[in-house]
Amino acid sequence: MTQIELEQIILGSVLIDKDAQIEFFALVQSCEVFTEDKYKIMCNALKSLYDQNKPIDLVTVAEVVKKSGLYKNMGGGKTLAECAGKVSSAAHFSIHIRYLLEAYLKRGIGSFAQQLLTSSVNDVDDVFERVAKVQTGLENLVNQVIVKDEKSISETLREIREKWEVENVSGLAGTPTGLNTLDAATGGLVDTDLIVLGARPGQGKTAFLMSLIQSYCKRGIPVGMFSLEMGQIQLVQRLLSLESDVFAYKIRNDKYDTYDRQRLSDASVRIDNWPLFINDEAGMTLRRLRTRAHIWKKQHGIKLLCVDYLQLMSSDTKKGNRESEISEISRGLKILAKDLQIPIIALSQLSRAVESRPDKMPQLSDLRESGAIEQDADSIWFLMRPGYYSQFRDSPTTTVEESEYSTEDLCILSIAKFRAGETKLLPLKWNSNLMKFSDYETSTNF
Repeated sequence: MTQIELEQIILGSVLIDKDAQIEFFALVQSCEVFTEDKYKIMCNALKSLYDQNKPIDLVTVAEVVKKSGLYKNMGGGKTLAECAGKVSSAAHFSIHIRYLLEAYLKRGIGSFAQQLLTSSVNDVDDVFERVAKVQTGLENLVNQVIVKDEKSISETLREIREKWEVENVSGLAGTPTGLNTLDAATGGLVDTDLIVLGARPGQGKTAFLMSLIQSYCKRGIPVGMFSLEMGQIQLVQRLLSLESDVFAYKIRNDKYDTYDRQRLSDASVRIDNWPLFINDEAGMTLRRLRTRAHIWKKQHGIKLLCVDYLQLMSSDTKKGNRESEISEISRGLKILAKDLQIPIIALSQLSRAVESRPDKMPQLSDLRESGAIEQDADSIWFLMRPGYYSQFRDSPTTTVEESEYSTEDLCILSIAKFRAGETKLLPLKWNSNLMKFSDYETSTNF
């Protein structure tokens, strides 16, 4: 059987058999699986009728194609008759569909292999960018062919029961963050969640992220981080400050004594064994980030992915509208969290509207170039340090959820969106010398 005959038999089966129609539209995601343009036209007509829940036969397909102006391109009634005449029974339709999809996969793989071959001998091409594009293309190709089976309710219940049988020492739904206050409110960092952390400059976004990373790595939990703003040396210096309790400004300015040097040396030995992987490449695109994240997951088993920060990423498809690009990136990060089955924390800039607000407390509308960020994120957190603003410094205390806290070292974490629970304000203790967060009431550090 030739490829053309195979395609004719499949389309003919869809024309005459209801069961074949159901199986066809469940398995064929794109009409590009066909090699001939006329069969692609016919396929699109069939899909149009099926989507509108209209009857499928020779007459209805012909009418749809005529209305599209492609009747002659399809070959008219002759093509329809040829396909219908090839089929007497759709008994082996499942096997025929398998052959069709296998042939499509082989053509696609061959095309991508040729692209890689061309890049290998072309000095102009960025070979890493080409590899990333090919990987994305292969993923899309496979996704068009392989349809994920639905889980039965019994399978889902079995997974839940298995989790019940595993001892949960923390008593949380997710992995502890290291902050008891935050864990009590959120249940920890839950797999597949996209968490967006926003704040104005100087409020401690990156410091908060580094504290979470320290907490994970000290427990031997692998973490991947994309830092688009700060270099790796600066980030490691911050980790050294957190781990050694040597003031951050001393490390930054090389102003430490013998005692500090010993603590830094001891801390560096511990950090050297941490399962932390940092990429500080500028101009990171979603495609390259996704590729690297998958590699980290496969090779190192990362359990948390951090992005600092979202607005510095570049879109793979330049749309000319920055809000649309950021929306594409946020959606891509959410999909990546589900693919990797890990939580992703992405930092985000906030608009200047916060500065004009008397209480300086960020709101969801402050997310810069927000687009779909609010929709895609499972949780959105904001940071605000009252002591950073002059109008609050005259007051020794600040009220958070009906309790008083020292204004000088207070950081308010606002859970502005929480898909799995309630929104609230949380008091955290901020140590400006170490750029470190802790539980305010207990002062339990990470």
